[in-house]
Amino acid sequence: MERDRSLLFGIFAVQLKKVSPTELMEMASAWAVEPSLGLADRLVKAGAMSESDRILLEGFVDDAVRAHDGDATATMEAFGGEEQVHQTFRGTIVLTELGGISTVEGSVEKLVPGELGDVSAVRETPGRYDYILEYARGGMGRVLLVHDGHLG
Repeated sequence: MERDRSLLFGIFAVQLKKVSPTELMEMASAWAVEPSLGLADRLVKAGAMSESDRILLEGFVDDAVRAHDGDATATMEAFGGEEQVHQTFRGTIVLTELGGISTVEGSVEKLVPGELGDVSAVRETPGRYDYILEYARGGMGRVLLVHDGHLG
């Protein structure tokens, strides 16, 4: 579903600090009202993101969706689903039951950078990592080699 790919794009953009949560909130609200111009297009057009960052993030989205057998909705769930959307987009948009998005009245406000702290990383889920081997050990801890089943 194209909506979920765009939402993943937004989550990755904030997580990788390619855009600020404020920039994403503003563009997401405009996208929810008029979805004919996609979220990534809006971010580039507004100068909030470079074209090379857009290409990089679209590649990450493609890889993540491919790791979930081409199912963008399953990929969204693996990355925290609706709750992660709410956190990343700071509650400015909501997912509708019919598979769309809508804005929350009065939700877009200017934020001071750093005011809300960092957006938490992708939610950890039981069974996400498959242990491969212990790479090293020291006085402070261990370094483990694992496979991330969600990211492939």
